[in-house]
Amino acid sequence: MPNEIKHKNTDRIYALFVFRRKANPKKEVKKIRKKVRYSITRYDHNRSSHFSGYGEIDEENLYTEYQNKYGETVEHIYEDCIKDLHPILDKPNQFKGGFFELSEYNGREVQTDYNIWIKII
Repeated sequence: MPNEIKHKNTDRIYALFVFRRKANPKKEVKKIRKKVRYSITRYDHNRSSHFSGYGEIDEENLYTEYQNKYGETVEHIYEDCIKDLHPILDKPNQFKGGFFELSEYNGREVQTDYNIWIKII
């Protein structure tokens, strides 16, 4: 049944129809995240830095949280890095590999290389 609204300037009645969307037949698949211990070495053009801690992975990404020097919690997502990892021989649930990201800095493209080691908990 439509809801009726009377316009201020005229005596016309406008009918508003509420349409309900049907559920999408393709159900959205929830990505299952696994808890991991990670170690990341980041190589810029003139320096390197090392991060380690606990995070989560799904089929494609690594999700990490860390505190910066100001005490703020920072979340970082390493996108599409899981496909570049390979299992370590004779060590179950451990993977390692490397990948790179391109970003823009002062109008130039800068490549950042990462070496990643993860152990699924």
